[in-house]
Amino acid sequence: MEFTDIIGVQELFENDDNIDKLLHYVITKGRVFPGYKGTYLYNNIGRAEYIAHILKNSEDGQNEVVGISSHVMGNCFWHVRISANGILKENTDELSKCVFCTSMSDDDESIVPVRLVHADVLPCYSPGEPVTMQMAAFPLKISYYPNEEACDKVHNIGMFMGKQLRLASDRLLNFGGEDCLIKGTVKSIERHKTLTIAGNNAEEREFYYVIIDTQFGELPLCHKIELVSEEERQFFKEGACVFAYCIISGDVAIENYQEGAVYDEINDLKLIRECLDTKDFSRAVNLFCDDAVYISDGYGTRANTGNAVREYLQQVADNIKMDENAVIRTLLVYIEDYQGKNDVNKKYIGHYAVVYYQYIEKGIDSFFIIETDENGKVSELYVSRDGGFKVEPVN
Repeated sequence: MEFTDIIGVQELFENDDNIDKLLHYVITKGRVFPGYKGTYLYNNIGRAEYIAHILKNSEDGQNEVVGISSHVMGNCFWHVRISANGILKENTDELSKCVFCTSMSDDDESIVPVRLVHADVLPCYSPGEPVTMQMAAFPLKISYYPNEEACDKVHNIGMFMGKQLRLASDRLLNFGGEDCLIKGTVKSIERHKTLTIAGNNAEEREFYYVIIDTQFGELPLCHKIELVSEEERQFFKEGACVFAYCIISGDVAIENYQEGAVYDEINDLKLIRECLDTKDFSRAVNLFCDDAVYISDGYGTRANTGNAVREYLQQVADNIKMDENAVIRTLLVYIEDYQGKNDVNKKYIGHYAVVYYQYIEKGIDSFFIIETDENGKVSELYVSRDGGFKVEPVN
């Protein structure tokens, strides 16, 4: 999703010619962020950021631009978890995701939808999964007031027992869609610059980076001054009360994922878990090394190349899709001990695994355990139904 109009550079998407110029700039000069399924090409123009979403065409294998998104760089970070609400099913392309997030604290049950920038560098979006993001918010509507009392006279969210209900200060409120209500006190205002296309030339533009507090952490509201009415601009300063309808954006290509998708035991298993949950192994296109094998303790070797492993898993997933009684549940676990009869399985003590339930009432169906090569890719996928594994869920 792109927010160019909100920061005052709407010309970039005004016509096909300007879009082509922007895409050419990003593609030729952009930094590469590999995802698990696709690739992102990233470039910034001043503080504004633009990301081209690239997928290989399934028919001819050629790279194809499937979408473009924008963001604003900054120093506000959130540490949150994916909520039980999961993914908002309104994605613009396969490499875009909007997920509901909740606080790391169990005391706060509020949720917030976040449009993920570089979403495909995350291995999974399972409920409870911790995520760190660099944040920006883009107001669809915004108003500034001298104080909270003046704001509450204009904005209320209903009446209860004859009393006006008001949104608490420094809080985000979501009603299930992709936008949020927010009210807060302005902590600081920064002026930032970017460029846009005016005719055949580049033209400098300014937008503002207004920081407020929320229950999830500091959040910058990024917008052009024209979004604020003339009569309210006198209150556009530190200490003012701001009320806005916003789209929240979070860049997840930071910390562990600052170079893109990561392949190691934990991330590989998280990706397998995601594929099992969605019954779709298309994101695992780069997960298995060329000579990977799939081994089952019940049937022996089921596949002996990376492509064959993924195709076999997808075939099994397609069959499960047809089972109306299947209720899939997965967990990432740590293998603490083995008390079964197959001594070979003792070598997996100290490893991680994905526990898979196909029918909840029947208990654990399978353990998915992996070995990795020197690049962190899966060299062996071992699927076992051995009940001798003693495991502890990973938080």
